[in-house]
Parts: sequence; structure tokens; C-alpha cells
Amino acid sequence: MSESSDTPNILIDGPSGEFSICGESIKRTAAFVTEQVQRHDPMFQQISEWIQPGVGEQIESKQKDFNNRSYLMWASSIVHVLEDRYTLIRTDSFSGHSGARASPVYLHESFGEHNLRVPHRMTLFFESSDDESERIAVSFYPYDKWDVELRFHYCHGHTDFTRLWTEIEYHFSRHGLLKGAKFNGNYDMLKLDEIDWGSVVLGDGKRQLIERNVIGFLNNLDRFSGTSLRASRGLLLVGPPGTGKTLTCRVVMSQVDCTVMYITRDHIRAVGDIDDMYKLARRLAPTLLVFEDIDTLGGLDRTEGDHPGLGEFLNCLSGVESNDGVITLATTNYPQKLDWALTDRPGRFDMRLDIDYPDTEDRVEILERYLSGLPVKVKELNKNATKIAKRTDGYSGAYLQEIVQSAYLGGLERNNYAKENKWKVLWEDFDTALTVVERMRGASGRVIEPRTYKAPEHVNAHYG
Repeated sequence: MSESSDTPNILIDGPSGEFSICGESIKRTAAFVTEQVQRHDPMFQQISEWIQPGVGEQIESKQKDFNNRSYLMWASSIVHVLEDRYTLIRTDSFSGHSGARASPVYLHESFGEHNLRVPHRMTLFFESSDDESERIAVSFYPYDKWDVELRFHYCHGHTDFTRLWTEIEYHFSRHGLLKGAKFNGNYDMLKLDEIDWGSVVLGDGKRQLIERNVIGFLNNLDRFSGTSLRASRGLLLVGPPGTGKTLTCRVVMSQVDCTVMYITRDHIRAVGDIDDMYKLARRLAPTLLVFEDIDTLGGLDRTEGDHPGLGEFLNCLSGVESNDGVITLATTNYPQKLDWALTDRPGRFDMRLDIDYPDTEDRVEILERYLSGLPVKVKELNKNATKIAKRTDGYSGAYLQEIVQSAYLGGLERNNYAKENKWKVLWEDFDTALTVVERMRGASGRVIEPRTYKAPEHVNAHYG
């Protein structure tokens, strides 16, 4: 390109050699095409006639794009603020550029107890309640169900769009449907059963540490503001499958009074997704952000080469942006698959708690809870719980539950599936169940041995 003109010539290397095209001609052609498209676009004509730009004024447009189910919540806040600031005069919709009018299309979905009806394909025409000269139009263009493009059309001299969008963001963050809600990475409301600490057995003061670093921390966030202390926290629950990590998370999620976001591998599909989750968590803070099985997210270990996912996670946990009011609670079965920059760095995961196989005393407590919850009585319940506990060294809580369930099924069969619950579960039912479960564990390669992986001593320490 020539650098001597505001509209330089374009040099093109063609089959017959180099030739140039006048930049000014291209500029005029582009302007002509744009004008023709707008002239023949009935919706643009409607918008232009509605806003009625004055002499020397022109219509401006701002675009906002949404591509997941959070669009429903954003649209709800957008419509709320618009209807609060303006009067809706009419709703219109056209099918393509043909000029054919079409019916406005709405999305009807539920989020928890909220039945939502939000715009999907239409244009809304608003007039200011205070100044009739201020008019705006908002167009909704869907590409897919939740893949929607919004365009705000207005005259800059009459409408302060920056202020308008700031109000919309504030409503979404402080009064929107996600504020204080408990939902997963697909923006579906979590259905948490009524559950408390009585449902999980944690030894060595682990419950107290979790309550201190999550519930107690959230209840006293104001004490960290303006100090040299971090107003964020990170906890990593480590242990073999079935030892109660997920159950512990469920208890914590049901106990806290704040926004809860529950993320699994299914919710992280591309680079940038983790960053988006943290941006939303910061916006909705105080927030408990739960990552289930972070070792399955992929790319969080540099032993096989660097990965953008690791850098993204590290930056989200302790990067440029503050995580004030955000607590990260993560679980993993395989801490050895995680990079040390994640696991050995207070400020990212400040505390690591090892949730190991329950000891004999804990196994008795777990078994007594499961046995007490059966629909029939157990003969010599406490005695049988102790006998089972002595035979199940190295068993997880999930396996103990399976022994109880298998024994109950065996008792049902032994009593010809009697409909009345007048029979009792006997030791012979437990003995048979123990034999079956022992064979199952042996066949799966899980023998009663200590874990083969032992983290270095300094990693097992409790930070903070």
C-alpha cells in the first residue's frame, strides 16, 4: 500500500503482474453497498424512522453477544432495566431482508422457581419517560437457541449508552437471577437435598478446618477489606474415590448463604471457559466456586508439556484480577496429576485436606448410620457394625454403603421379598455381602492396601 494518502491504493499481485485499485473507489463502493443494504432492510428503516436523528446526527449501534444459557439471565436483566428507564412503545419483527413481517419470538424456560419469557427474535422500540426526544431500539438476532446477538440503536447526543450498560451490569450482578443462586456450569439450578454435617464422617478436625476456611470466611469477608490479607480462599480436597469428597462439597454448598457455582469436566469445553467462570464468580461475589475432579480438566500438569489450560487456571486463581469474595473448593482423586504451581502455592490453593479411607472407629460410625436408615431392623446392629468394620480395612465409605445395600437385598431374597418389613437383616446377610464385595474389589484391582501415592510431607501440611 502507498503511505501518501488517507485512502491508499491497494496493490494486488495478479497472474499478469502487479496492479493497483484506487482506495477511494473502494471506500465509495463500500459506502454505497452499506447504504443500499440499509435502504432495503425494512427493520433498519423502521429503526431510523423511530429514532429520527437530527441534522448532523447519525444512528449509532452497540453490539453485545451471548453464546450460552446465561443469555436467559442477561436478557431478564436487560429487559428489566430498559422497562424501568423507558416506555416500551411497540414490538416488531421481520424475516430477513425481504420485508415480510414475522411474529416476535420469545424463549420460554425455567430457572429454579422462575418461569422466564425473554426476547429471542424481535426489535423493541423504547421512548424515554422523561424526554420524548430520546428514543432507542434494541434488536435481538438469534443464531442458535442461546447464541444471540443484541444491538442497541440510538443517537449519541441523546443516549448515554455507557451509563445504560453499567446499569444493566449492576442489575445482573446484584439483583439478577444468578445472584445468590446455586447452579452448575450449564446454568441449571442445583437440586441440593437437605444435608448437613451429620451425613459425612470427617476425622482429624477436618470439618472444623473446612467450616473455618469456607463458611466462617464468607461470614466475615468485611474483616479482610482494606487489609494486607487476601479476601479470597482456595481449598483442595484430596483422596481416593468414594471417601466422601463430593459429599463434603454437597454439605458445604447447602450450608453457605452465597452464590454457588458447581463445575465439572463436562462444563469446560474450550480454552477460556475457566476464565469465563471466574469472571462470573467475581461479578456475583461472594461466590463459592466448586470444581469437581480437577485432575480430569486436562492440561493441569506440565510433565507432558505445557498447556494453555494450566496457565489459564493459574492466572484465574492468582493473576492480575482480584478474586475478592471468591472461594475455590476443588476435589481430586489424583493430586500427582496436578502441577505443583497449583497444589504447592498458598494464594491459589491455600489449604490441602487429605480425605483418606476411614479408620476402624469411623467405619463403625458410617456403618451404624447406614444400618439405622434401613427400612427393616438389623439384628445386633452395633455388634455387626463392629464386626464389619474389622473386616473392611482400606474400604471407602462408598464400599461400606454397598455392603449394607447388598446385605439388605440378600435379606429381601431370603424372606421371599416379603412386603411387610417384619423381618431382620442377619449376620449371614452381611457375611455374604462382604464376600461378594471383596471379590468385586479384587477383580477391579483394588486390593486392601495403602495408597501407592504418598504426597511429599510439605504438601500434606495445612497452610494458613
